[in-house]
Formats: sequence, C-alpha cells, structure tokens
Amino acid sequence: MIRQSWIHRRLTRAVLVSMATLTAVCLSGNSHAQFGGQAGFADAFQPTFLRRDAQLINDVLKLEQWQRHILESLLEDYSVSFKMETETARLKMKDQTEAMRQMVASGQANNPEMMRLIMAPLEQLNQTKELLRIEFLDNLKSQLGPVQLEQWPRLEMALTREYELPKGEISGESTNLVTLINEMNLPSEAMMEAEPAIIQYEIDLDGALQSRMSTILQNQDMIKEAMATMDFDSGLIAMEKLMQQRVAVRTANDQAIESISESLPAPHGDAFRMKAHERGYPKAFLRSPILRYFELARSLETLTDEQLIAIDTLEVDYLSELGQLQMHMVAVLREDEPKKPRQEVQLMIDRRNGDQTTRRSESQAWMDAKKMRDELNNRTLQALRDILTPEQNELLPSFGNTKGGNAQGRIGGSVPSSNPDGVRAPSRPSSGSPDRRLSPSGPGSTDRPTRPPRHSGHSKKGAPQKGGSGKGADQ
Repeated sequence: MIRQSWIHRRLTRAVLVSMATLTAVCLSGNSHAQFGGQAGFADAFQPTFLRRDAQLINDVLKLEQWQRHILESLLEDYSVSFKMETETARLKMKDQTEAMRQMVASGQANNPEMMRLIMAPLEQLNQTKELLRIEFLDNLKSQLGPVQLEQWPRLEMALTREYELPKGEISGESTNLVTLINEMNLPSEAMMEAEPAIIQYEIDLDGALQSRMSTILQNQDMIKEAMATMDFDSGLIAMEKLMQQRVAVRTANDQAIESISESLPAPHGDAFRMKAHERGYPKAFLRSPILRYFELARSLETLTDEQLIAIDTLEVDYLSELGQLQMHMVAVLREDEPKKPRQEVQLMIDRRNGDQTTRRSESQAWMDAKKMRDELNNRTLQALRDILTPEQNELLPSFGNTKGGNAQGRIGGSVPSSNPDGVRAPSRPSSGSPDRRLSPSGPGSTDRPTRPPRHSGHSKKGAPQKGGSGKGADQ
C-alpha cells in the first residue's frame, strides 16, 4: 500500500510537471522549457506573416503601387484572423488545464486522455494557422503578373528564412547571409560575381530549414509522450534528432560563408567572412579591449617614430594571433554546442533525483580557449607598456583595481609593471583619456547577437534592401 501510494505521488507529480511545462511553453512563448521548446510547440502562437513583411515581399516581387495596397490589406486581414485564433486557443488551453487538474485530483493521473486534452487546442491552432497561411499566399499570388510569378520560388525561400532562421539554438544557425551581404552595400560588380554563390546558398539553406521543420513535426508526438511520462531517454532521442538538423542548418551557413567569400573580389571577400563569423559566433568574437589601448597609445603626443613603428608591428602580430584564436574558439563552439541536449537531459535527471547542486557548466575546451584569449591580451598589454616610457604609461588607464606596489591592472589578473621607477599608473585616466574602465569584453559588447534589420533577397546592383526588423528576438 505504501509502495502504491508512493508511485501514485510520483506519477501525479510527473503529469503535473509536464502539464505545467507544456502550458508555460505555449502560453508564454518560452521556447526553451525542457522538451517542449525543442518540439516547437510555442511556434503555433507565432504568426507566419507580419505587417512589416510587406517590404520583403515588395523587394522580391517588385510590386506595382496598386498591388502594394492590396498586400497591405491582405496582411491586415491575416493579422486580425490569426490574433482571434490564438486567443481562442489560449482560452481553451486554460480550460483544459483546469480539467486536467481535476482528473489528477480524482486519481486519474495516468489517463492518456490528459495529454490529448491539453494538446487538442494546440493541434487545432496549427491546422488553422496552416489554412490562414495558404489563404494569404493564394490571395497574393492571384494578384501577380507572369514576370512576378517567376520570382515566386525566391519569395518562398526568403519568407522561410525570415520565419525559420531566428529559431536557431546554436551558434551559426541563425545567421542570414543574404541580409549581411546587402548590409555591406558592395559595388554592383562585386555582387554580380557573388550572385551564383548567393543563389546556391539560398537553395541549400532552404533545404536545411525545410528538413529541420519536418524533423520538428515528426518528433512532436514522441516529445509529447516523453513530457507526459517524464521519459528522458525518449525525449533525448527526439532532441538529438533535431540537433542533427540544427547542425545541418549551421553547416549550410558555414559552407556559404566560404563560397561567397571566395567569389567576392578583394578586399570584400575577407571583410564578408569576418562579418559573417562575428555575427554567427559572437562568443568567439567579443571586442578586444586591447584595440582601445592601441588607439590610446598612438594618441600620445610624445611618441617617437621608433615607438610608433613598434606599436604598429605589435598590433599586426596581435591581430594575426587573435584571429587564429578566434577561429579556434569557433571550432570549440561547433564541437560543444551539439552536445547540449544530452547535458540538459542529464541536468533534468539530476534535479528529478533531488540533486539541486548540478549546474550548467562550460566545457574544459571552452574554458581553456578563454584562458588563452586572456593570456594573449595580457601578454600584448605588457608588450605595449614595455614600448612606452614610464611617463607615457602614466597617461594610460589601467585595467581594474590594483592593491599596492607598482602592478598594472590586467585582464583576468595582474601584470607586473614595466615601470622601473615604481610609479603607479593613476587610478583614473588623465585629462583627454576616456573617463571609464575597459572591460575584457569591450564597451557595449555582449555574448548574445542582436538581430539585424531584415532584407529580402540580394540585389544585383549591390544596393541594400531596406526593411523592418526580424521576427522575435535573436540568438
């Protein structure tokens, strides 16, 4: 009897947890809650089209003025209809949640009907959402001429990128290279040379995104069951299948970075490659505070020609070594992040078993890479100070606080001062220097990328495609 009571309590708790998880995912839009976020349940509440998509559609199809007016009306009608459907679904889910609680209270915690109850409104919303999507596209398509219809496949790929790319979970997965290359406003000749590579990228990326979408749909039933029964093994299998598709999307981006870069004439290819890596892997490309120190050192009026040459040489060497280290950090991220589902499931298992001490942690390889970055910065900072005289060093700010002695501040620790006279660098920068400290990540930097403004497709003339911001907050 005691054993049965214990099993009932555990089962009741599992059902309530899964119920709360799924409801929270769908009603709050939190796409990262256990298995539910991986399954894309909350996507049902995200509109396929937004009013600002008018700019994207117009850029691809080159609409006439009268067509633009019709497009605005179609988007308005879609928005109103979708909002009504989502509100209805939310109310139904709340009602079903209360019904499930009553079933649990009456001892029916293991009733398969419970998951069906909570999922029914969501499934209905998905069906209605698809009908609204088809209706909108059919109405738009009926307004187009023959030349515009030839661009329809291009529009569908652009809309897929706009809606699906922001759903990335790993570095490099959400990068929109079409948007990026348009932002660079390259010469028309350069854009023409890159056009074949860009078209191939659009096709390859669309295939990867479509495969990711299909995998999410195919595994939703397995994830529903895993949530209901707290079956972590089954949930992990589904999550790892999805992770494989996420890696495929990232790979499509990574391969296109190289193909587009190689197709662009110098110096645009290298510039594109750098911008693409910075946007896709922001954790590896945090702004270096040492670059500001080089700027401050060059601004010193007492520099000799020999010192200036030495500073320039040091900066070239530093940037070369930093670039290699950043690409090493990219490689570490590519290796580490696909392991995330297994780590998350293990964390859930530990917490289920009562171990609240387990925390998410960085891999040893990533910690080593960050340590290498700190050491490079510290070593370069020391070399820069060695070039300067004691009097010149006094005019530069120090990193952090130092305690006594003549130690200059350093990133992640302290660097022995190169000042032979034991003169300590001032605690505040002197007049004319920035009145703030430099942090290791640089001013205004962050580990999380900001979503770029949206663009439709690439321009043959190299002109930027203007538009609104992307859906949702970025990755």
